[in-house]
Amino acid sequence: MHWRQKIADQMQRFADEYQFSGTVLAAREGNVLYQEAFGLANREHEVPNRVGSKYRIASLTKAFTAMAVLQLAEKGSIRLDDKLRTFFPEYSEFDERITLHHLLTHTSGIRDIEDVPHFTGHLEKLSYDQQSFIALYKDLPAFFAPGEGWKYGNCGYTMLAYILEAVSGMSYENFIQHHILQPLGMTHTGCDSHTKVVKHRSDGYSAADGSIIPAMYYDLGTVMASGDFYSTVEDLLKWDQALYTDKLVSSESIRMMFTPHASVSANHDYGYGWNIYPSYVEHGGWLPGYWCKFRRYPEERIMLVLLANHDFVQEGDILDKLSAFVRAV
Repeated sequence: MHWRQKIADQMQRFADEYQFSGTVLAAREGNVLYQEAFGLANREHEVPNRVGSKYRIASLTKAFTAMAVLQLAEKGSIRLDDKLRTFFPEYSEFDERITLHHLLTHTSGIRDIEDVPHFTGHLEKLSYDQQSFIALYKDLPAFFAPGEGWKYGNCGYTMLAYILEAVSGMSYENFIQHHILQPLGMTHTGCDSHTKVVKHRSDGYSAADGSIIPAMYYDLGTVMASGDFYSTVEDLLKWDQALYTDKLVSSESIRMMFTPHASVSANHDYGYGWNIYPSYVEHGGWLPGYWCKFRRYPEERIMLVLLANHDFVQEGDILDKLSAFVRAV
């Protein structure tokens, strides 16, 4: 059996057994080896997902924010060892030792927004400006002193976006568009919002009592710069390829992005917006209605991405299986 058929059969089983609804792409050296769409983009009208369908990519957003921060650092606008309080002197609640490096690596100790009482299921549906958003978590006790632990979260990356806006004089969305997405030709990627009409974006679905239902409303402003992007598998291939070049930043900044800065567990570290393992780097994402995974094997120039509009996908070992097929080609 041809390897491409093996991948197709594996993905069909995955879609059938684990209710994967979305799009998958595998590539080597920028060349697409396999891409396919499964399931429905809109269940009410029975519109199928397509290879070009757009999905909310949740925490895959963090790598783009990290890139924007590195761009500002290269220009000399900021330093990665700058203190958070330099930009937020009015917030004495935050440890004065916290740096931008700590925010990038989830080692600041700042509590996450999901630790705020009543956030899940209630406060997540509301809109906030910068001051009211920071007010939600600034008084919560820290997880640990800066640099003395690792705890994944979203607030650190949202604060990086606030700093980016203050330093650049641009909105986070405009900065990303002008300095990352447009130079790469990523015309099907952007910041999402409930006030936008995004053509060809697949609707998100959840599961409840054995049925598939529309996902609950979640204000994406609460995950600004940490989880508010939408994209396509084809655009993410452009992003993957750019990370082998100096189109956006120097090779030294790329090296810093993928340096193991913080230990998470055995054979698992965190860089700037990426989980780092011995032979690959990856990141996943989840939002109500959406699930995604993006994996890169830099030495072999292989990438795999799965974008789904079912948030209850059981990942299992699908990425490992797909990786094995592709790496054997």
